[in-house]
Amino acid sequence: MPITITELLADPHLGLSLLTATVPTGRDVLWAHSSELSDPTPWLEGGELLMTLGLGLPTQRKELERYVARLARRGVVGLAIDTGIVLAEVPEDLIAAGERHALPVLRIPAPTPFIAISRAVLSALTADAIEAVSTVATHQERVAAGALRSGARGVVQALAGILPADVALLSGDGTVLARAGADVDRVCARVLERVGGGSTPGRGR
Repeated sequence: MPITITELLADPHLGLSLLTATVPTGRDVLWAHSSELSDPTPWLEGGELLMTLGLGLPTQRKELERYVARLARRGVVGLAIDTGIVLAEVPEDLIAAGERHALPVLRIPAPTPFIAISRAVLSALTADAIEAVSTVATHQERVAAGALRSGARGVVQALAGILPADVALLSGDGTVLARAGADVDRVCARVLERVGGGSTPGRGR
């Protein structure tokens, strides 16, 4: 699963601090992106944790409000401000804007490089991808084994267990060639009704 801001905050190696008190932090972080632009939203897709040194941050309250509002509308899940190079502290007006627009604002301590946060996000995404590939490979093996063991019937039974769902294989004329599942007769009947097949759910195995 993708990592959440809550999980990033719990990582002692990152040392992140949450500055917004009432904003939920359970949304998935789909990517970590750094930008010093005053408006990075054209290069964002949503789901990002945006990291910044603060070079492009507005200095006026109204402009800070617009900055945070744009990020929130774009679907950014968090704004992390470094406090070791440009800024010593995160502006209070920025934190208040984060509260109003439900955008978590985080403080990055001076010793923590952006790459460490990006690596934590990427590691979670990579682990998720590896698990997904492994699951697909396992399912493919089950379907292949079913095909070798029992042909079409084996494939249908394997799919019914993997999905899990009622599965039926029908021929072009509506004959039920194979079926599996507790309620598969009803499913077959509905399919035959829609396609106008002349067979009955009881045919086939």
